[in-house]
Amino acid sequence: IIVIFAAMIAVAYELTAPPAKEGQGFSLSRFLSNARREMQGNQPLVQHSTTGTIPVGNAVNELRVTSVPRGIQVIGENRSDIAYELRVESSGPDQPTALEYAKKTRMKTDDLGASLAVSVSYPHEATQWSGLTLHVPSRLAVQIVGPGVGGARAENLAAPNLDRATGITTAERIA
Repeated sequence: IIVIFAAMIAVAYELTAPPAKEGQGFSLSRFLSNARREMQGNQPLVQHSTTGTIPVGNAVNELRVTSVPRGIQVIGENRSDIAYELRVESSGPDQPTALEYAKKTRMKTDDLGASLAVSVSYPHEATQWSGLTLHVPSRLAVQIVGPGVGGARAENLAAPNLDRATGITTAERIA
């Protein structure tokens, strides 16, 4: 009953109120348009890639990677650091804002002594998804932990450990 009464008041006001100046005052159509836009959420999506390197000490013999929803590739090479390509897809209210949110997504590392933990840090605005390619020292054992890993590929590593990885998973040339 209260909702019906409020709707009747809004309609009566809309019919009897003097016209507002452009962009000012209450407008039922503008109110409904804004409400519809808010209910639809952040629609535009953009993609952005970031590259970089992460130093790896000689004492590190394991790499732990967590929750990469759009898949991960870990390729062992003769190198002393980790090179990464982080591919991010982000939503936002418009294209420039979605791109700004995507650029705020960062690689996060945590030194655990003999292990190095790597994860993706997302901004709180909107929604982001990421895919990751890592070129790591081939002497490392790599642990990929889900949930939400959309497929994994491990190649030329000391040992892979795929914990709760989903999607197509491939391991090749493992020591």
